[in-house]
Amino acid sequence: MKLELFEEVQHTLQHFVRHFSKIAPCGNLNSLAFQHYHFNNFKAMTSTLFEALLHINYAQLQKSENKITYRTPFSITLNHACELIREIEFSKIEQDKREKILAAVQQEIKDKYHHLPVNTYTCIHFNCLDRTKQMCSLVGTIHLSENREFTVNLFYLKIETQLEDLLLDFNFYLKDKNKHQTIYHHLVETETADDIKLLSLLQQHNLSLEDFKNNIVYFYGDTLANYQRKERFLKSLELLLFSPNSMEEINRTCERTQSPYSLTQFFNSPRSAKNNAVIRYNVG
Repeated sequence: MKLELFEEVQHTLQHFVRHFSKIAPCGNLNSLAFQHYHFNNFKAMTSTLFEALLHINYAQLQKSENKITYRTPFSITLNHACELIREIEFSKIEQDKREKILAAVQQEIKDKYHHLPVNTYTCIHFNCLDRTKQMCSLVGTIHLSENREFTVNLFYLKIETQLEDLLLDFNFYLKDKNKHQTIYHHLVETETADDIKLLSLLQQHNLSLEDFKNNIVYFYGDTLANYQRKERFLKSLELLLFSPNSMEEINRTCERTQSPYSLTQFFNSPRSAKNNAVIRYNVG
């Protein structure tokens, strides 16, 4: 898998976790029982998303499936001194990897979270811990309890690779990618992404049609039309996980709407935290 495609997968994981963390939990995260319940919902959400990414072959993940060494959700709790006091499914990870993950989490807490008020609940993510012949990502949620314990739910993705561009900075290609994203979003804001409109946009950005098609495959792992279908699939999954819409309403919405941009509009209006999901911890 190319670094650019891994970055796209990492971005998708982060997007869903941010969505997950913005809906306040309907329960007491200071309770040990609810921490387990909360982790089970986090595990269900991230595992469902990752299986969906594999199913639709998003960013060529399916082609790299035999190279994926970890796609593991886990939970760890650290005390006020950043010492590990509890864990859920963390022991599934090899000891040397656990030590690196724990050190990264401890440092992140000391740098950014140690002095925050109690009952802080937000998302957290890390870039690759060790980029030698691998690409990896950690993304999840963090909660600071009333007795200043830090509970961190994380999804760990690690893919082996032999790519030389691992030595390059993660953002080395973003300037060109952002140009292509601008063109792509102009195309999908309306449901008529025809060749005439595309050629006009490419001319404005001094790009040839051939270069644009090659670069779309380079950045997103697929053709423009297939990438748009994948985006619509992920938006429908997002509606299923995070919106109050029934499955029938979501199905009708996706049948009517050809553009993933249009589906995004369903997340712009405020919603009650008590009625928000199929896979979430609703009460009442």
